[in-house]
Amino acid sequence: MSSESYSYYLAGELFSYKSLIGNEMLANAIERRSEGRFKAVLPQSLELPTHRSKDIRNADYAALIGCDLLLAQFDGPELDSGTVAEFMVAKQLDIPTVLFRSDFRQSGDQDAEGDAWNLMLSHFPRTEGIAVNAMDLYKTCGSVEAYLNGLADQLIQRLNVLIDTTPLIKQSSNEALKYYLQTLVRLGMSNHIAPDELKSLVVSKSIRGLL
Repeated sequence: MSSESYSYYLAGELFSYKSLIGNEMLANAIERRSEGRFKAVLPQSLELPTHRSKDIRNADYAALIGCDLLLAQFDGPELDSGTVAEFMVAKQLDIPTVLFRSDFRQSGDQDAEGDAWNLMLSHFPRTEGIAVNAMDLYKTCGSVEAYLNGLADQLIQRLNVLIDTTPLIKQSSNEALKYYLQTLVRLGMSNHIAPDELKSLVVSKSIRGLL
């Protein structure tokens, strides 16, 4: 396995202590079990406790754009709308994505062989879906550490698969940069990321085969 390290944006709810602590514990387990190969960017670390404005929205999107991968947590009877929006932006920019659900409740409109979420969020390229039964794991793992390690190992496997997928934006760095700039315009973020910073990001992704 290559010693290359990759950043991923950990999308999901961050409005309760359970979500905040769970996000951090899962991120730590993934970094530890992957021996530093996969390092999370936690949007909860970017936000102020009560400040909900365009600046927060732009900072979260900028962090996502800057990451190599996305890990989107699709839990709840209704999926978190912010997480769904971040997934859609990731697909616009061809960011490899793992969709992860640990909630054992069915929350979708697909047949028995389909994903446990809305059909319109399935079947995207460079996307891996994984659903586990959180209650079953809780009953069988025996400890919190074993629980987290089991989840982390499954997610690391999917992240490794995605690294080797063929980019859809298969073009020169200059053309990819133009595409990224156009996406920022569509997001209303034309001036949020400096051109030199964005160019360095696109070149880095291209060199490592992510774009």
